Amino acid sequence: MRSMISFAEMKIVAIILGLCLIGCEDAVPSYKSFTGPIFEQQLTTDTLAWAYNSGENRFQYHQARTAESFLFREVSGHASLDVMLPLPVHGGGLMAKYDEQEISLSVDMDQVTWTSNETEDSLQISLSDYPINLAIHLDPSSVELLVTLKDQMSTSVLSVDRTVDSLQLGLLVKGFGGFSFENVRLTNPSFNNAITDKDGSEIEVLYLESRRRQVLYRSDQSIHGLYWSSQGSHLYFVEGKALRRMSLADESIATVPVHEMDALWGGSLQPDGSVLALSAERKGFTQLYLMSVGGGQAKLRVARAPTYFSSWTPDGERLCYTAARRGKQLDIFQTSRTWGRELRLTQHDSLDAGASVTPNGNSIYFHSNRSGNMKIWRMDIDGKNKSQLTTDKDWDDWYPQPSPDGRFLLVHSTQESRGGEEVFLRLFSIDAPTTNVRVLGSYGGDLSKPTFNAWSTEGDRIAYISR
Repeated sequence: MRSMISFAEMKIVAIILGLCLIGCEDAVPSYKSFTGPIFEQQLTTDTLAWAYNSGENRFQYHQARTAESFLFREVSGHASLDVMLPLPVHGGGLMAKYDEQEISLSVDMDQVTWTSNETEDSLQISLSDYPINLAIHLDPSSVELLVTLKDQMSTSVLSVDRTVDSLQLGLLVKGFGGFSFENVRLTNPSFNNAITDKDGSEIEVLYLESRRRQVLYRSDQSIHGLYWSSQGSHLYFVEGKALRRMSLADESIATVPVHEMDALWGGSLQPDGSVLALSAERKGFTQLYLMSVGGGQAKLRVARAPTYFSSWTPDGERLCYTAARRGKQLDIFQTSRTWGRELRLTQHDSLDAGASVTPNGNSIYFHSNRSGNMKIWRMDIDGKNKSQLTTDKDWDDWYPQPSPDGRFLLVHSTQESRGGEEVFLRLFSIDAPTTNVRVLGSYGGDLSKPTFNAWSTEGDRIAYISR
């Protein structure tokens, strides 16, 4: 039975929050000006009261009296704006505007409302539905509004024909008080997916229960090959040509020495945390190496090239990886950690890659375009009994990663209808992969920068490279 809260109680919550944001002197000075690369212009009927935290992509609004404000950017072609509202708000949301047309999606306490010049509709909500995610997705011919209530799948509530290429897309306020637009993400190819105030790469963590997104690390270099440590206390990643280790306790960064390598492409720790498997390039050949977790001299394990590491088996005795042999298409292979020849698990004219072993060690998930679009497949640990898991049209699915309890599968997905410029984090139930699907969020990322082990040890967080 859903816990309900009355409109009056929700209003009291909003007023208290507003007083805190307006009256606390420390709330605003810690933020910098809202002006910057995300939104460049504003329309307002009163003194604008915005503050921006670039570290968390948070836009905070505080105003003691009712006002209308639209903080926006001119976009064209494919674009997407996503935000999270963690607590009840009094008149806040998103809007796309062009000519005389205004298409908006807003929350006012116990109601989500979507409007265009031709229609208006709403959905009653309660406090238990928060946090709420709102999104506007644009393609060249339409404007789509989507709502995601807590622990539910995204729902498309309105689609409007788009008649112009260039329009204004941004944050809308029609109310008063104090509240925050969290996890603000604006992606658009026309400005190179500029979503924060810096170029380069970012490592983000998504908290599954609250859907809060936190930027852990930014770099002006390319980051790839991200993975968690076995104990969940550190993140490993390749930054430029260096292997880094980040402590999640204090977010400190250390460099793991890797001797005599020209480039690193990522890897993962053995389940007991003692051995590191690395795809590394030396003298023009990308091969698979094993190295002590502390770094140093890496030992060549698979000499044939090219070889790209993917996943350990849970017992730490076998390695699964993607490789091309004799110039042919990429396939999935397996070998022992200490000895033996490689075992070919797939042999098909398609691309088979992104292998990830299930927590019980019985199966392997991988992505393949053997049925047309890139989809997620599953096979036994020995390569037998291959079957397709994801089938929904218009989606390409990459890099499947099972949750620690084996119940869910995280997939990085793109949509051809949205230009493939935006990567969606989709969560599939293993028991019902074709019907039980949740969109957790999206980012302007790069699928050439895979995350080998996205899940925290507890299964409550997901790490990824957002651009």
